[in-house]
Amino acid sequence: MSKFAYERSKWQHRVQVAQDAKKDLANLGQALDNLVGHNYFGIGCEEGTEVYTRLRDLVSAGVQRLSEYSAEASTLEATARSAESTLATADAESASQFRTPPR
Repeated sequence: MSKFAYERSKWQHRVQVAQDAKKDLANLGQALDNLVGHNYFGIGCEEGTEVYTRLRDLVSAGVQRLSEYSAEASTLEATARSAESTLATADAESASQFRTPPR
């Protein structure tokens, strides 16, 4: 088999991996967002409020980044699905050219 041969199962696996990554990244973002829901560093304490504010900013940035990665995984999933379909169609069309007519 040529190293350039189309293998449907590999493209389907790529789609599945991208789907899993999309879900896992979204779930991780939700878990991270819930990590620091309250100010445990001291309400009314200037230092505690500052630490909490900075930590929330850091967590928010992380959540945003994970959301972006999840969206990229979604795009990758769609691209892999489209490529798999396009290659399957091309493979079927090429194969039809090699069929011999019945005698």
